[in-house]
Amino acid sequence: MKKSIICLILVITFIVGINLPLVDANQATDISTHQAVTEINKLLSTNVLSNYSADEFKPDALIKRGELAASLAKLMDLEGVSNIEIEDLKGHEQAEYITALVEADIMSTLAEDKFKPNNEVTRAQLAEILSRALEIDRTETKIRLRENIYQDIVRHSAKNSINLISKLGLFTDYSGDNFKPDNYVTRAEIATILNEFANLKVVSGSLTEKYSLAKKIRVATNTGQSMILDLKPDALLGRNNQIIELDTLQNGDQVHLILDSQDEIKYLKAYGVITQDDIITEVSNLTQGLLDTEDIIELSKGNFEAAIPKIEEELKTELSTMTNGILAPDEIAALSQGNFQMLEPKLKSQLKEALVEQGLSYSEAEAVLNTDWNHLQTTGKLRLMEAISIQTGIPMGSINAIINQDWSPLREMAEQQLMQRLTTEILNSGLLS
Repeated sequence: MKKSIICLILVITFIVGINLPLVDANQATDISTHQAVTEINKLLSTNVLSNYSADEFKPDALIKRGELAASLAKLMDLEGVSNIEIEDLKGHEQAEYITALVEADIMSTLAEDKFKPNNEVTRAQLAEILSRALEIDRTETKIRLRENIYQDIVRHSAKNSINLISKLGLFTDYSGDNFKPDNYVTRAEIATILNEFANLKVVSGSLTEKYSLAKKIRVATNTGQSMILDLKPDALLGRNNQIIELDTLQNGDQVHLILDSQDEIKYLKAYGVITQDDIITEVSNLTQGLLDTEDIIELSKGNFEAAIPKIEEELKTELSTMTNGILAPDEIAALSQGNFQMLEPKLKSQLKEALVEQGLSYSEAEAVLNTDWNHLQTTGKLRLMEAISIQTGIPMGSINAIINQDWSPLREMAEQQLMQRLTTEILNSGLLS
């Protein structure tokens, strides 16, 4: 009887054991209802990420620099480095993988040559790290986007990396017009992003043929393969710092490709011989739309006439800006035609007081504002120019030209400023590098 009871207990225990779910050593108990549970479990099962404790992943905790570096190094199959020279990594459990990522120039040390593995990571910092990991941070491999996807990154130093990484589909967790570049990244977010990153493949080589109708290219890779690759409909294409169409590619161009999990091209940056069209388009872009490609061609021939109307409009806008908005561009234009009545609503009383302070009587000041030069000496005209300059910030030479309705000095100044600006921008753009 006793043996029968023992056997029955063993049988029940065996049956219950069969029906209980097996718990993986890396499985977390705090992610079962999380929207990123699949992505988290995938990286836990491959030891790319790990739990904080025996069974807690803490998906909403912030990712640390050390955790990110180690995870990315493992995902990229980088070999760990045993010789640890970074002071604050000695004794760190992931030191060899972090060091591997530093030596690959994907992440770097911070102040005092310390890595600071326990610092959090912002979304903008992550975008720059992923750009380096995909090798799209260098002049010859990055595409410079002219427009920003998000409103809150217009002045951010990492805006191009943010735009490119977003175009590649790695940042999909935020919606709307804001990227929130200074927000810190959570462990669940990094799991989602690294899963997307793992689906991408970097290929470099030279273009041997393009098939415009079929939307394909043939590439001789740097590893000795010949590959025929399809372009995705929304693929990002660039050549020598320009956004291009497939037809613009030239055989022999060096190409840097990012492929998706189906080996289709999501990103193509070509670099090769700089053409005249490259330079003309680049210079036009540097004017931020002020001059189109036809204007640039005429300027290259020394013909400024075609561009003068646009330069004049730009000059009016710049002079208006110099007044801090006191005078609008159309008011600047009216002044250039001798119409000082436009000043009355905004400046007449201010100018009159300024002239009186300089020693004129109120009647003289009134005559100055009415441009009645027959009742005044030359100094009266000079006082008016000084008063306008003081009140608006417009240089004296420009005011003199406006009062005399002489656009020639202003055109010459605008042309000089434009050419200086274009020269500086070209030298800084990397186009000629």
